[in-house]
Amino acid sequence: MVPTSTPIGYSFFSGSGTAETSTFDSPPKLPWMIWWEAEGTGSNTIVLTLMDPDNGSELIELVRNTGTGQIGGAELVWGNQGNFYLKVEGSDAGWEVWITQQ
Repeated sequence: MVPTSTPIGYSFFSGSGTAETSTFDSPPKLPWMIWWEAEGTGSNTIVLTLMDPDNGSELIELVRNTGTGQIGGAELVWGNQGNFYLKVEGSDAGWEVWITQQ
């Protein structure tokens, strides 16, 4: 699942396995959206955690999704605005994350 249009001012990250994204600014209004997709053929899991770049603390687990093969979805983020990064625990076959305004 991917965003249906390319929004202005969005953030995009991709990688494989466990990684941390670069720092990003949240969209200016709540709620904002996080979209994700993880590739794979067998059992597949992705966990996205919103992190504080000032001290590296975990703020909130945004996504925990498990399935078989390619998985994906979207989630509204209601209570967090500012500067963040994501800790991604994802598929070794690859993952993609988009952050957009709702």
